[in-house]
Amino acid sequence: MWVPYYLTSFKVMLAKKLFFPKKKLILTMDTVPGYSFSMGKFWDGMFGVYNKLFGWLIFRTPDIITLYGESLVPYALKAGVPKEKIRVIPTGIGMIKYDKKTAEKNREEIRKELSIKPEAFVILYAGLLVPRKGIDKIIQIADKLRKEAVVFLLAGDGPKRKEYEAKVKKLNLEKKVLFLGWRADMHKLYQVTDLLLLPAEGEGLPGVIMEAMIHGVPCVASNIPCIPDLIENGRSGFLCEKNNINEFTVRIRYLIKDENKRKTMGEKALKKIKMFEWEKVILKYEGLYHD
Repeated sequence: MWVPYYLTSFKVMLAKKLFFPKKKLILTMDTVPGYSFSMGKFWDGMFGVYNKLFGWLIFRTPDIITLYGESLVPYALKAGVPKEKIRVIPTGIGMIKYDKKTAEKNREEIRKELSIKPEAFVILYAGLLVPRKGIDKIIQIADKLRKEAVVFLLAGDGPKRKEYEAKVKKLNLEKKVLFLGWRADMHKLYQVTDLLLLPAEGEGLPGVIMEAMIHGVPCVASNIPCIPDLIENGRSGFLCEKNNINEFTVRIRYLIKDENKRKTMGEKALKKIKMFEWEKVILKYEGLYHD
């Protein structure tokens, strides 16, 4: 079962408790809302109340509770998840293969389509355009880096897109921050990218970081639960305090100027992500099911 906070999930757990006590139930959680990340005072409070009222059901009914990362464990314990039930098994990703000639062709194609100058440093964000993902922070970082030869690509969409576009226009950053909408050619965007940026407020195990890593792209991201399970700070990317715009800016500027460091980080990211290949992750799930 995936996360315990849907009404359907609640019904399943109640049915197991009352009618099917011998059936084995595995609950998978990628976050702990209100604990591993904040949803605002009201919702944090509501999740706290919910966990206290129904924790006996939602955390004690499953036989095993799997978490996406080691860094999520303290938050799960704080929410009331029994330690003896916890197993850490991440999601996985498929590795890719492409030749240098194809990659170079893709880079030229994207740069031509988006009118990106040859000397421009490309920073990519991919995902929903919502506050939790830190889009406002990306715009602030772009403002601080306006004198650098850098372009921010925002691939994705969301209900606040027009609001974000208006902020970019107000700051006269239209040539620096490009809104691409949803793309079906993300592999090409990763191949033209020098750096992935994810200043999010809360995440599970971010697929965009995993995708960037399989392309050998270093990442600068928030130091929030699960992301440290992917990024080794200073080795395969940088982790920043989630609301520290200056820290994000300093780290990005450093990587803009140091091509060798970017290359080294990208190589280490590619090496690290191989631990998350589906072939390896599936064995862990199979082992759990057969235990």
